[in-house]
Amino acid sequence: MILFGCSQNKKEYVSSLEKYWSSLDSSGFSLYLGGTIQKSKIFTKHITADLETDQVLSDYKVDAADDPAIWVNLDNPEKSLVLGTNKKGGVHVYDIKGDELQYIKAGCINNIDLRDNFKYNGNEVVIVAASNCTLNSISLFYIDKVKNQLSDTILNIQSKIPMVYGICMYKSKATGNYYVFLNGEAGDVEQWEVSYSDDQFRTKIVRQFKVSSRPEGMVADDENGVLY
Repeated sequence: MILFGCSQNKKEYVSSLEKYWSSLDSSGFSLYLGGTIQKSKIFTKHITADLETDQVLSDYKVDAADDPAIWVNLDNPEKSLVLGTNKKGGVHVYDIKGDELQYIKAGCINNIDLRDNFKYNGNEVVIVAASNCTLNSISLFYIDKVKNQLSDTILNIQSKIPMVYGICMYKSKATGNYYVFLNGEAGDVEQWEVSYSDDQFRTKIVRQFKVSSRPEGMVADDENGVLY
């Protein structure tokens, strides 16, 4: 386990979660939402980090580490990469031992996610999407699997959400299409389709909806077509 940007050896958490679902009318997706269980059993676990990155400092000298995404290099697992967001300035790239390899300045990046085998400029790359609070956009990057490096920003997709927040990616098992889910602090959610052809990116909103609470973390199950 890699605890990104943590400054303590031990972490404590309390978990109380209820899952319920409601079907959505587009793309066969179901949405799972978390809520509090009134009669749930509270439990406590102590987690000790096996490996840890250096503390992520911003220009304001505060810890700005937020969200990680891990790319598993199937051809060479030792070359796998951990991407960690810096809420005050960009994306850090680490090896699996937690040593920093790159830092990409891209604005205030909050959440980040990725999907493999995206066709870009005649190659299959790892496409990376991040929520950019500075530009109120989706920032796209890619991992060059030959060089094992993260690119600079290749595209910023302007969102209609007043204040972008959480993000995740989804690849449809049925169509092979790539999507980005983006949410805002007021509960707005956008689903963007992203593709690349004829030397240019093509992006479009395919769905918008709203949840009643303040969301952030999301994850899409590509195999079963479920958004959590």
